Formats: sequence, C-alpha cells, structure tokens
Amino acid sequence: MITDRVVSRLEIEIPPHEGLRLMGVTPRKRAPRASVMRCFEEEMTAAQRLIEPRAVHATCAEGLPGSQSVPAGVPHALAVCTIGTRLEERARRLIEAGDAARAMILDAIGSAAVEEVADRVNGELCDRHLAAGRQPGLRRSPGYGKWPVSEQPLIFAALQPLETGVELNDSCVMTPSKSISFVMPLEGGEQVRGPRGRCARCGMRDCEYRVAPGAPGAPGAPAIPGEPGEGVG
Repeated sequence: MITDRVVSRLEIEIPPHEGLRLMGVTPRKRAPRASVMRCFEEEMTAAQRLIEPRAVHATCAEGLPGSQSVPAGVPHALAVCTIGTRLEERARRLIEAGDAARAMILDAIGSAAVEEVADRVNGELCDRHLAAGRQPGLRRSPGYGKWPVSEQPLIFAALQPLETGVELNDSCVMTPSKSISFVMPLEGGEQVRGPRGRCARCGMRDCEYRVAPGAPGAPGAPAIPGEPGEGVG
C-alpha cells in the first residue's frame, strides 16, 4: 500500500566537480585545455537554464510488491527523479550540428544534474523518516549490482510517476534518459548521505573517480583549473 505520495519540483545547483568527474577529469589526470574548460563553463550555464528537476516519491509498507530482490514486509521509500527533456534535446542538436565534443560535455553535466536531484530527494526522505524514528538504509536502483533492471516496471506500477513526464519502454529504459529511480529501506539501515556516501559504500578503494574529502573536485575542495596547452589524459 502506497502512502505519503508527493510530487515535487525542485531547485538545484549543478555541482561542477561532478560534471568534470563524469568527463574523466580526476585528480590523477591533467586538467583539460583552457578551451575545453571554457566550453564546459558555457554548457554549465546553459544546462542550469534547461533542467527541469522533478520527482515523485512515496512510502510502501510492503517493500516493493512483486519484487524478488526487495525484502517484503519492510517499509521502503520509492522514488523517480528526472531533469526533463530539454538538456537532451540540446545535446541531440549539437550532435546533428557536428559538435559531438560539446554534446559529450553537456551529457556529463546532465548526468551530474540528475544525480544531484536524486541526492536531494534521498536527503529529504532521510530527514523526514529519521524525524519519525525510522532508520533509513542506502538507496539502490534497478540495473545496478544484482538487482535486475527487469524489475523497473514494479517501481512505476507502484508510483505511477506520470506527473514527472518519465516513461518506461519495453526494455525497461526510462525516458528522459536523465532520470533515476530508486528504493530505500526505512528500517534497520545505516544511512550515509551525499556524494561522499556513494563512494564510502563502494569497495573499489583505488578507483580514481572516488570522491574523497579535500580531494580536487570534491565538495568543498578547490576546483580543477584549466591549464593552457594541456589535454585530458
């Protein structure tokens, strides 16, 4: 049974360090050329105007009805988040115009944006349920780890996220593609918040994409500067 269903429009700031990280700009690599950084900054400005962050979330006392992977009888929060279609449309126009490099940069920024939306919703759900005396766990999404993407329709059947504009095709792929669905247990968990939390629960300790406190590109750390005459790699 679904309760506490909420549809929301959000205001977010796209984190530039995440956009750079998804472009492959990490502390172990040289900074991109100044021309690439100018392009990145221009697309960051454009993306902030184009995104339309929306989400729908609810509580399900039974877990996720029909799922073989989500524990039955444990209350879960369910959510679908998106940034809309306009950023993807601009990226498609850039490719059609022959500017694949700029489209790639914009695509990375879009991925950072939708992850920020999911983090915001995740945080709000944690705050709400912690205040109610529950102990939220870590969120997870169909298609990651051992949870098959074939169970994606179960989230859509429970949430009916029509107001967000997100749809699911026969291959269980969401449209717009810059969308994230997730479930989060509301009992017996140990919630770790934010981008640092995503890395803290991963076992790949030597991953160059790991976001560590104080590392270049991490939240609160100095930005990775562009340096003339240097390329990525």
